[in-house]
Amino acid sequence: MRSGPHGRRAASHSMNRGDTLPAMATFELEADEQVLDRESVSTAENGKVVPGEVILTTRRVVLLAEKFSDARMALGLLGGLLGGLFAAATKEVRVTHEIRRESFADAELIGKKDLRVRSKGEGYAMTWFDFSTSTKACKAWVDRLHTWATGSPPAAPLPAAKLVDR
Repeated sequence: MRSGPHGRRAASHSMNRGDTLPAMATFELEADEQVLDRESVSTAENGKVVPGEVILTTRRVVLLAEKFSDARMALGLLGGLLGGLFAAATKEVRVTHEIRRESFADAELIGKKDLRVRSKGEGYAMTWFDFSTSTKACKAWVDRLHTWATGSPPAAPLPAAKLVDR
């Protein structure tokens, strides 16, 4: 068990056969895959809240998380500016979860700023992850993921209205 982004307990995930990731996977687009949306979020990694990023592509939704290291944090705190620059340069971001469109089951709000994304299946055959972002963005991500799952193209933002006096 590990803690969710805001202290809730979150069970370790399992991966479907089609969602298997190498131990230290980095994010790379597959052939003919395009990024539809991406946003900086926070997520839990080894019981700590860490910066991350959620990426929605034409084929999958991916969660990246910064690997948190106490040594890197100590360098940033003790070394001042130089230590902080070294700590930032040694930052390791990796793919922690990915769910392919055909395996996607649901996205739901689990708090004001928390979202859970899960795949089809039950028990060890299900992949899921939580992330936190702003309240407004969380609701938008739920809608965006449900639209994406149907295969519909993402909605384009509406142009700004212009008021005209007559």
